[in-house]
Amino acid sequence: DDTCEIRRHLGKAGILQKDLLSILVNFSNDTVLRNNVIRLLVNLTLPAYLVFGKTYPRGKEKEAMRYFMEVNNYLRQYKEAFVAERVMKVLGSVLGEMCKKDWQSREDDDVVLVERILVLVRNILHVPPDPQEEKRTDDDVTIHDQMIWNLHANGIDDLLLFLGSNPDEKQWCMHVLEILFLILREQSPAVLANTGKIRTVEERKKDEEAIDDLIQRERARKQAMMQICGTRHSRFGGTYIVMNEKSISDQSQIYHRPLQSLGLLSRDVEKRPRRTNKLRRPAPDAPGERCSTYSVRMILRNLCCQFLDCCYNSIMTYVLHNVKHNKAMDN
Repeated sequence: DDTCEIRRHLGKAGILQKDLLSILVNFSNDTVLRNNVIRLLVNLTLPAYLVFGKTYPRGKEKEAMRYFMEVNNYLRQYKEAFVAERVMKVLGSVLGEMCKKDWQSREDDDVVLVERILVLVRNILHVPPDPQEEKRTDDDVTIHDQMIWNLHANGIDDLLLFLGSNPDEKQWCMHVLEILFLILREQSPAVLANTGKIRTVEERKKDEEAIDDLIQRERARKQAMMQICGTRHSRFGGTYIVMNEKSISDQSQIYHRPLQSLGLLSRDVEKRPRRTNKLRRPAPDAPGERCSTYSVRMILRNLCCQFLDCCYNSIMTYVLHNVKHNKAMDN
C-alpha cells in the first residue's frame, strides 16, 4: 500500500542483512534459490522515490514523510550490509558467468538475471549518503567508497566496461551509464584528473602558501577574539550606559559587557530562537563534492580513462538512440 507497511516491517526485522545475504553467500551454487534471492534483493532495495510512486511527500503529509524517511533509513542499512566482500564476490562471479556466454546461446532466464544484477548494483549505489550519521571527513573511507572498492576487487567494474564496449551488449548501455554516474557521484573531475600526477615545485609552493595563509587567518581570528573577550573575568567587565540608545523602558541602554565588543550590541543575544518543526524545515542540501582516499581516487581515475578509451563513443551512440526513441526504462 501507500504506507509500505510490509517493506518497513521487513526492514525493521533486518531480513535482508540477517537472512537473504547469508542465503546468497552460502547457497550460491543453488541456481534457483540464488536467482530468487537476487529477485527479492532487487525489490527490497528499490529507491524510496520509486516505492512511493515517483513522488516526494509534501510538508503537510506528515505520515507519508515519516514513512519515506523510515524507508530511506532502512536503505542505508542495506547499503552498509552490501559492503561485505563475499556478497559482491557472488554477484561478480554470477555476472561474469553470464558475460562469458555468447549472446546467442543465452536463455531468457540468463538475460533477466543479468538485468537484475545490474539493477541491484544500481539500487545500492543510489542510496543517498548521510554525512551527519557517518561523520566522515575528506580522505576518509565512507560506505560509498567501500562499495567502490568491493566492486573493483571483484571485477564488477571491468564487467561494466565490457558490457558498455561490446556491440552485442548494447541493451545494457543505459544501466551501465547510470551505474557509472552513481559511482562517480560526489567526485570532482579536476581532483580525479590530477590524482597520481607528480606535482611540480610551483604547485607545492602554491599549496604551502595557501596553508600559511590559513594559519595567519586563524591567528588573526584568535587575536581578535582575545581583544573582545579579554583575559579578565566577565564579572570585572564593568557597566556602561550607551549614549543615544534607549531600552524597552525608554531609559538609557545599560551595557554589561566589555567595551571591545560594543559593536556586537544586539537585543537578540539572550533570546531563545524559535524552534522549527522537522517537517517544516528546509530540506538539507544535496551532498556536494568530497575527496576520497588516494586508493579509491586511483580506481576511479583508471575507470574513467578506460571508459573514455573503450566505451564512450559506442555507449553514447546507443544512449542517444534510446533517448530519442524513448526506449529507456522508467525505473
